[in-house]
Amino acid sequence: MPLILTLRKGEEFFVDDHKLVVHEVFSDHHIQVQRPDGAVFDIVDDRATEVMPNVFLSVGDRAQVLTARVAVDAPREVTILRKDMYTGAKQPKERRQR
Repeated sequence: MPLILTLRKGEEFFVDDHKLVVHEVFSDHHIQVQRPDGAVFDIVDDRATEVMPNVFLSVGDRAQVLTARVAVDAPREVTILRKDMYTGAKQPKERRQR
């Protein structure tokens, strides 16, 4: 079962330590996602697109205008986090406890 993230244009999410960015939101059924190496992927609702080995993205109906509901399907051992959760997890423990 995929993880669903609601994201806006320009928002980042991480698959393990690999950053992906919602490059463009065209419609409920079509967005673009960009990797740091510059590769851009068209993500649609009728098929999953492999953006990294064994990591597939698709989109679903969005809840709000200008947002994208991104479905991330990856193996269980792969960590998927929004940027705020990723940066929080990377901070040293003593900084997080304050």
